[in-house]
Amino acid sequence: MKNISIIIGILAILSMLSGVAADNTVYFDPGIISMDGYGTGTVDVYLSSTDNIDTWSTMIEFDSNSINITNVEFSQSITPNYNGWGHFGNYIYLGGTDLNDISGNGLLLATLTVECIDPSGCTSALSFTGETGNERLIAGPPDNSPHYVTVYDATWISGTDWILEWTGQDTDGGENVTTTELQRAIHCWLENVEVRGYILKTSDLQLVISLWLGFSN
Repeated sequence: MKNISIIIGILAILSMLSGVAADNTVYFDPGIISMDGYGTGTVDVYLSSTDNIDTWSTMIEFDSNSINITNVEFSQSITPNYNGWGHFGNYIYLGGTDLNDISGNGLLLATLTVECIDPSGCTSALSFTGETGNERLIAGPPDNSPHYVTVYDATWISGTDWILEWTGQDTDGGENVTTTELQRAIHCWLENVEVRGYILKTSDLQLVISLWLGFSN
């Protein structure tokens, strides 16, 4: 436990160092997962990097009234030996380091265990801190040059299957929400139309709008 605290402290300092933009991405897989009521699911955090790195760290936010991140697993990641994470209410901090630098596509950073804790169904953004396109993950190169910055997408967790009405595999935009799908979601919300036996709340519509904004941009 003491070693993990030290690692987290070191990575926190590294993440505050200045960075330069790089053509790298960090993302969740799957993009959307559904859970029926109480239950858990896993989400992987991946890095695709054109720069060699040996250190990484980030923070992930969520609605602590709806879901909770109960575990972070690093055994299959690019930093399986020296890593750590901490839980701070509505976000977690996580990171790792390794003696060898690496670059490539689909590099696994960590696997999160996410639990639905709201009996009425869980709808929560699961997102990296900061605004899209800004410095939200620090990946350190092995040669002591300025730390590279990566940018990434977000994902969402749903405790019911209503979201699949707009993000299912056979929908117009797949996991993305098209303008036509958004218009239908607004109609369902305004008129209290049942979607797979569920009545949309305002927070649900906001989620659909967020997905639409991410796709339209």
